[in-house]
Amino acid sequence: MADAADIGDYGVRINVLCPAFGTRPLQSIEQEDNMGKFVKYKNSFKEKIDKYGVLPPSKIAEGMLRLITDSSLNGAVMKITCSKGIHFHTYGPLSA
Repeated sequence: MADAADIGDYGVRINVLCPAFGTRPLQSIEQEDNMGKFVKYKNSFKEKIDKYGVLPPSKIAEGMLRLITDSSLNGAVMKITCSKGIHFHTYGPLSA
């Protein structure tokens, strides 16, 4: 989609922000009513949160602002994790 937007000169950029766990989801997990059909995964989510940590909202906002303000980014997949901070996922060429 990002390539089509660029080739068609539509004036839009398409990027993806993939943050790890943030403090808000942590609060939501503690309230079972918020989990809906995913309540059965509550303990698994908690284990992953313990393993990978919790991002402060400011770090997620920093990544979002970078995607918005850096006009060279189109088709970017930005990951934000506690261990690596803000980084980009790159894809190799598609196999034929």
